[in-house]
Formats: sequence, structure tokens, C-alpha cells
Amino acid sequence: MKRLFSFLVLTLVAAMAVDASAQSIVGKWNSSADAQAKMMESIGGKINEQAATITYGSDNTYNTYSYVDATADLMGYEMHMVMELSEIGTWSLKGNKLTMTNKSFDLSKFEIEFSDPALNTVGEQVKSMFAEAFTSGQGIVVVYDIEFIDNDTAELNLDNEQMPMNYTITRIK
Repeated sequence: MKRLFSFLVLTLVAAMAVDASAQSIVGKWNSSADAQAKMMESIGGKINEQAATITYGSDNTYNTYSYVDATADLMGYEMHMVMELSEIGTWSLKGNKLTMTNKSFDLSKFEIEFSDPALNTVGEQVKSMFAEAFTSGQGIVVVYDIEFIDNDTAELNLDNEQMPMNYTITRIK
């Protein structure tokens, strides 16, 4: 009887270990556009097309890829924006806290056009401000609350007074 009980305990411990490792963040994930969509909606805009992936390496590095095609109504003028960027950094996961430290950004594509071509010079200023903001963001540490819904789905939340962000990530591989 004692051997049976020991076997059951070992089986339970092994099952828990398998479950915990299955909820690893390591891998490639798709990311929802929840935060970006809310930001665009707040300025009267919408996302036309969006793609975002993040790969968490077993060496605690990450890289992201984002593509956004969006339009917004700014004081009666339509602004169309296309942005493509990547980010490289490091990550750590402790309990339900995912810490990500940005090392570099690459803004490979950034286009802004207004419905009134006379405003396109403003677009150049906006592009310059964005590029400067990304460059100054190097080294920033962001701590997300993470909740695994299942082995292939997790919720990331950043409780930020200026703009709280919520993402759903879904494992690709």
C-alpha cells in the first residue's frame, strides 16, 4: 500500500511538472492588436491591417515584429499611417511577472500621408518624433502581469496610468 501511495505521489508531481513546463513562454507567438486599436480609437482612428509576432528565446532574448496600417481623423483631415518595426531585447519570467528590457528598435518603414497634401510636411515632423521616441526607448524595462489561459494562450497586462495595455498572445510554434 505504501508503494502504491508513493507511486501516486510521484505521478502527481510529474504531472504538475509537465503542466508547468508546458506553460513556458519560450517560442513564437502572435499578438493581438488590442492596445493599438484602443489607442487609434481614442484619436478617432482605426487599424486597417495589423500583424505582430514576438519570439521568446530559451536564452532569455526576445525579438518582435510589428506591422500597422491605420487611418485616423485628425481635426477633419484623414491621416493614413503605415509602420513596420522590430525590437530586440531580453526577458525574464518570475511567477506572473514578465519583465522585458528593450535593447534596440529598427523602424524599417514609416509612412504618413494626409488627405490634404499640404499637411504632409507635418507628417515628416511626426515621423521624426516617433523615430526619436523609439531611439530614446532603448534600455526601458517593462513589467507585464502575465496569465496563461492555456499552454498556447496568455494575457499580458501593463497597468500604466497614461495608457494601460492588454494583449493576448497565441503560440505559433
